[in-house]
Parts: sequence; structure tokens; C-alpha cells
Amino acid sequence: MSKTTSVETPRDKKPTNFHHTYLTCFQKEVKSWVEYNFGKSDRHKPHQPLLGMIEEIYELESANTEDEKLDSIGDIMVYMADYCNCVNIPLESLYRIGRSPTRVVVPVYDHRKLLITLGILCKLQLKQEQNIRYSGSTIDARRWVALQIIMEYCRMKAKSLDVGFIAIIERVWSAVKERDWTKNRIDGSRK
Repeated sequence: MSKTTSVETPRDKKPTNFHHTYLTCFQKEVKSWVEYNFGKSDRHKPHQPLLGMIEEIYELESANTEDEKLDSIGDIMVYMADYCNCVNIPLESLYRIGRSPTRVVVPVYDHRKLLITLGILCKLQLKQEQNIRYSGSTIDARRWVALQIIMEYCRMKAKSLDVGFIAIIERVWSAVKERDWTKNRIDGSRK
């Protein structure tokens, strides 16, 4: 989605309520930006940002530089905010639960767990779009856990780079939201 320079904030030192407020505003901004650039929910389906998350996880795992890793973490979160908007999940609640003592803990390099989680999330989305196999509440509960695991994966990657998770999102989002895909379908620039 974007290419940014290094995030200078070493750690998220702001109070936790700032993070919740920021994530709520961020999710609303992503919704407006996506609707402007890609259309409202009648044209923009949940599987699109889900594919974006998967693509960015690939980019994160194949990144060679810290800047590429930071950019991919931020992009995953932009796509996650978009996906959460599509499926009516407040991003800040995933963050809040992820910071609780009973949170799901994912080792940074547990690729098997990450692949299983992505597979589950894709299966849930497919079955929901096909309107088969699972009830809405079952899909919602399982989706919630899968998204928590992916968010925790991103937070652990940020921590391994000694960079604040929210700082990464702020930096990447500030670059991404400047893109206007309605005017330039090649690179989103506003030329």
C-alpha cells in the first residue's frame, strides 16, 4: 500500500486510552477513505481487505529492511481496519483485549499458527459469503479470535523491531490516506 521511512518513536508511551481513541478514529478514517477510493459496501466486499492483509503478511515475511517491515505492519493494520469495518468489529476492542492478561499470545515466528489462523479466517469469510455451514454468531466469534491473533502477531513484530505499534500505524496511515486511487489507478498519487 505505501512506502514510508523509519518510524522514529521507539515505543508507545502515550496513555492506553489514547490508543483506544486513536484506533477508533483511525478505523473511521479508513472507512471514509475506502468508500471514496473503492466504493461503498455494495461494491467493496470483505474478502478484498482480507486478501490485502494476507498480501501484506507475505510482504512482511519477505521484507529485507526494517523500513519494509514497518511499512508492512502498518499496511496490515490498514487492511485490518477496512476488514473490521466490513464485518462490524471495533478495532480498538481487539487492541484492548489483546493487551489484557488473558490475551492470545503468539510467538513472533510461529508461522504455522499464523498460517492456520489465516486459513480459518479465509474459511469463515468464504462460508459466510456462500451462506453455508456456520451461523453468524459462530463466524463472528471465530473471526474475532483470528483477528486478535493477527493483531498480536503485528504487535509482536513491532516489539521485536523496538518500535511502537501505534506509532507504526500513525506513520503508515499518514502516507496511505494521501493516496487518491480515483484520480490515479497506477500509484494513487494526486497528480
